[in-house]
Amino acid sequence: MDYGTYSAVKWAVELGDEFQPEYEKLHTDVQDELLAMTLLLQQFGPAIRATARRYT
Repeated sequence: MDYGTYSAVKWAVELGDEFQPEYEKLHTDVQDELLAMTLLLQQFGPAIRATARRYT
C-alpha cells in the first residue's frame, strides 16, 4: 500500500522570538508566503523536499 508523503504526524515548527522584529519588516506578501511554507513544513516535515520536487 502506497501512502505517498502523507503523514498523520504534525511537525513542530517554531519561529524564534528574535525573528519577530525582522518578520514585521517584511512585506505582507512575503509574510503570507513564509507562513504558508511554515504550514506546509508542519504538515509534511522532511518529506516536503520530495513533495516540492514532484511539483516543480
